[in-house]
Amino acid sequence: MKVTICLVSISLLIAGLGHADSIRINGVLHKNVYIKKSARHYYVHFPTEGRVEKINRIRKGISDLSIDSDVEKRDALWKTYQEHKEKTEETRPDKAKKLPLP
Repeated sequence: MKVTICLVSISLLIAGLGHADSIRINGVLHKNVYIKKSARHYYVHFPTEGRVEKINRIRKGISDLSIDSDVEKRDALWKTYQEHKEKTEETRPDKAKKLPLP
């Protein structure tokens, strides 16, 4: 019984470690990204960097597109993206507060 519980727990842990969305662009596999699709583009959000890339869907070099059906994983990635995006925007030079002239 203990062995069965242990094996089930390990299986659930391994399944939970899987990545959410992924896409291969020019041979580079990007895992744990958040992908939105439009009629002409993929919007690949990089959660830990707070940035997004707009990729034309007919572009050569796009393969292995995978969008996870696990809503919780995708929600967690989106939340991480939003947090990092806010931090990135705060430090962008064009977003810096302008000091009043004397």
